[in-house]
Amino acid sequence: MSTTDEILVRLLNAVESQSKEIRSLRRKVDSLAKVVTPPLKGAFIYPDCGYEWMNVAIKLDPKTWAKIKAGQHVKIKGKGWTPEGGGANDPEDEFFHWDHWEFKGGIDKTMTVFMESPRDPEMSDYAYEGVLRSDSFEEFEMGCQYLSA
Repeated sequence: MSTTDEILVRLLNAVESQSKEIRSLRRKVDSLAKVVTPPLKGAFIYPDCGYEWMNVAIKLDPKTWAKIKAGQHVKIKGKGWTPEGGGANDPEDEFFHWDHWEFKGGIDKTMTVFMESPRDPEMSDYAYEGVLRSDSFEEFEMGCQYLSA
């Protein structure tokens, strides 16, 4: 075997060895990334709206919740609200209101919830004008139904 052939064989062996080492390192990095990456979380937000607007709340998907936590300005129209709640929100109900949520800067920053009556604009009002406090939301991991902005 010539010197050139020997050099090529050594180079080929070195490249093979480095390729195996790179694959091994890639598997280790991938497994570390899985351990370090936290699960995505959404949030259930339930501000204290007083007796008149009791149980006004909204569930947010992880993408929307991440935007809010990052301090982005986010507006969302909810599924609607009636005093009885229970998820049977019927726009034909005389007490039904659409809930409009606006987040202006994230946690400990201003948020509002405007309740819009489709039957009587005079009945529309703010249910909440204040701060998104940490005691008015609960985070949850994926697996629930959400609304998104």
